[in-house]
Amino acid sequence: MKLYDDVEMEFCELNHMRKDHPLNQESYRREDEAMSYMPLEKLRGADFILTKSFKKTRMAADRILKYLDGNYSVGLESQNIETVIRLVSSGLGISLIPHIYSKIYRTGDDINYYRIEDFYHPIWQWAVIYNESIEKLSRPSRELYNILCEDGCKLPNYVE
Repeated sequence: MKLYDDVEMEFCELNHMRKDHPLNQESYRREDEAMSYMPLEKLRGADFILTKSFKKTRMAADRILKYLDGNYSVGLESQNIETVIRLVSSGLGISLIPHIYSKIYRTGDDINYYRIEDFYHPIWQWAVIYNESIEKLSRPSRELYNILCEDGCKLPNYVE
């Protein structure tokens, strides 16, 4: 079995919280960026709502939260990212979610979304796994492999 594991998603994890959450005042905006940032260190001691530990979204969140050295709590867990977003929208905590979910699930004006600094490597990694040789894959599978290897993963225009 061959493994190509150098494919990364283009989008980053987002911190999101209700608009009335006191941590909103800690955000900052860069001159060249449309979206505000939230300093990760300001989330120390926060109560998070996250997906279950076996979910990819949780693994990505845990990779970022390790920089808080355990100085946070997970108050609620769900198997479903949509449930996590709705719980945050209800004011029950804050969360880390991939950017694409902020585009897919509409929450009205209840939630503020913030980027996380690239320093924390807020990126999902993908692996392309195939048996023996790429030539044995179907033509569509080979094309997908080539796209992933050459261009990486990009969001379609309708979600940007």
